[in-house]
Amino acid sequence: LAIAFIQYNKKDLIKEYKDFKKNYKSILKITFNYWIKGMLVMIISTIIINMIKIPSNTTNQESNITMLKTMPIAEILIAVLFAPITEELVFRKSFKNFTTNPHIYAFTTGLIFAAIHLVSSINSLNDIIMILHIIPYSAVGIAFGYAYKKTNNIYGTITLHSIHNAIALLEIILLGGLL
Repeated sequence: LAIAFIQYNKKDLIKEYKDFKKNYKSILKITFNYWIKGMLVMIISTIIINMIKIPSNTTNQESNITMLKTMPIAEILIAVLFAPITEELVFRKSFKNFTTNPHIYAFTTGLIFAAIHLVSSINSLNDIIMILHIIPYSAVGIAFGYAYKKTNNIYGTITLHSIHNAIALLEIILLGGLL
C-alpha cells in the first residue's frame, strides 16, 4: 500500500521533500505546535475516560505490546518508520484535495484515522462505550491534519508521527516493564 501511494504521489513527494530540505525548521515548528495541542487533548481526554472507568485496552495497543514482547525490532521499525509513512500518506496525503476547508479536512482525516485504529476493538454492543476512545485517538490525527494543510508538506507530519510513536513505544516499554 505504501509503495503504491509513494508511486502515485511521486512528483508531489519529491517537490515536498525539496521544500522540506529548505524549510524544515519552520515546517517542523508548525507541525510540532499542532502536535502539542493534539497531545494535550489526547492526555486530557484519556484522563477523563479513565476517571469514568471506560475500558482502555484497545486491540491496537494490545497488538503493539505483543509485538514488542515477541518481535521487538520489527515492532520498533513498523511503529516508528513504516506506520507513520504509510498512515500519513493514506490519511493525510490521499485526502489532500478532499476539501479546501482546513477544519473539515483535519477532522475528517483525524476521525477516519482514529476509527481505523479502534474498529477491531469493538466486538459487541457491550464494547460500544469504547467508541469514546475516538477522542484521544483522533486528537493527534486532527492536529496532523491541520499541520499538513498549513505547511502543505507531508514530511513534517511523518517526522512528528514517528516521534509520537517512538514516545508511545518508550512509554509501553518503561511503564509496562518490558525492559
